Amino acid sequence: MFIACALLELACLFWAARRVKEEIDHTAKAADEIRDQRELYATTLASIGDAVITTDEKGAITFLNPVALALTGWSSDEAVGKNLSQIFRIISESTREPVENPVDKVLRLGTIVGLANHTLLIRKDGSEIPIDDSGAPIRHGDGSIRGVVLVFRDFSEHKKTEAAIRRSEEQLRLAIDGAELGTFFCNFPLDKIEWNDRCKAHFFPPA
Repeated sequence: MFIACALLELACLFWAARRVKEEIDHTAKAADEIRDQRELYATTLASIGDAVITTDEKGAITFLNPVALALTGWSSDEAVGKNLSQIFRIISESTREPVENPVDKVLRLGTIVGLANHTLLIRKDGSEIPIDDSGAPIRHGDGSIRGVVLVFRDFSEHKKTEAAIRRSEEQLRLAIDGAELGTFFCNFPLDKIEWNDRCKAHFFPPA
């Protein structure tokens, strides 16, 4: 009887040890998978051309990619853990008033949001950069929000291009008016024709 009980206890201990080992192996495998996913996630965000910042569900920064560090002027050590509004300071170019933090807006609405046009990012050194961006919620499997990802880019070159186009159009208009030429323009998307005063006078002379 004693031997039988001892063997039964040994069998139970062996079974328990085996179960513990299986659980440890399963947990280790799951941890490896999570680590691999995090590394893939970090590598992907770090390698894209736009600036990327992620936050937790309270708006505290958890990650910045190199482009975001360069545009904001902050280091990762300085920024991670701080509320986004301390690092990502934005104002309206026209009114110079603060613009609502996009992460706060995402957390409040639970949807993808974008910045209004003519938004300026104030960098750590006080210099300003025109930007456009969008923010989107990061969700748990059950749909609850676990954080926000903010993607933005330097809009300076685009604004320079827009300004150059406007200058070219104005110079062309002045040249045409100075040469006293009648011109018209067919705007097919809007199904309308636009013309200058000289062209209008040619086709519709005053009575």
